[in-house]
Amino acid sequence: MRALNGDLVAFAEGRVESASDSTRTIRIVSKVSRDNGRTWGALRVVARNIVDGVEHAAMNASPVVDTVRGTGRIVLVFKKLESSEWEIAQGRGVMRTSCIFSDDHGQSWHGERDITAQVHRPQPPDNWRIQVPTLGHA
Repeated sequence: MRALNGDLVAFAEGRVESASDSTRTIRIVSKVSRDNGRTWGALRVVARNIVDGVEHAAMNASPVVDTVRGTGRIVLVFKKLESSEWEIAQGRGVMRTSCIFSDDHGQSWHGERDITAQVHRPQPPDNWRIQVPTLGHA
């Protein structure tokens, strides 16, 4: 995605154990290019999902740039899970939705918030077990 200052910010899933969606450790990573994609900065971990000292999956990065207020703030929405999607679909485990913010065009990230209650209803009676932020950017 293009930040308000013109930098390109690319996001990916850093899958630690394998390329599978079912891998337990997935991190959201990014790189920034200041020259329209000719070169890229260092790989940075943007978001992780650590519960009781054990790392799980943070995935499906969906960045949005605030162009309305002119702040250029990037809001990155993503999901977090401690169980596989298959287990969650079977009612074992909960998929959570979080967001994190960058006010410097993707150079650093802060203020992670759990927004599950605002966007998702994983518990009975609704049982929206699977919720996936859009892939790509908005």
